[in-house]
Amino acid sequence: ETAGDAVMGFDAQAVRDPLAADATFEAIMADWQRLAPALNDLNRSMGLPDAYPFHLPAPVLEKLRFVHDAIRAARAAGSARAEGGARCR
Repeated sequence: ETAGDAVMGFDAQAVRDPLAADATFEAIMADWQRLAPALNDLNRSMGLPDAYPFHLPAPVLEKLRFVHDAIRAARAAGSARAEGGARCR
């Protein structure tokens, strides 16, 4: 398999916007697990080191999920406050 095969087989249009309101942690990680190897294959085809040579172990994924959930909760709370304030005017 060449880098071209990996990149050509990667559907960039299928990648979800990670900032979209409906982007779940699982969906973001699934997209990343498809994108990272394609980036690494592309780099290797040019004789460069891997762009992302890391494997994400379960404890790291748990921490990332915590941060994802905290940001989502803060964003939702901010939106609720902004909507509440707009109604009071």
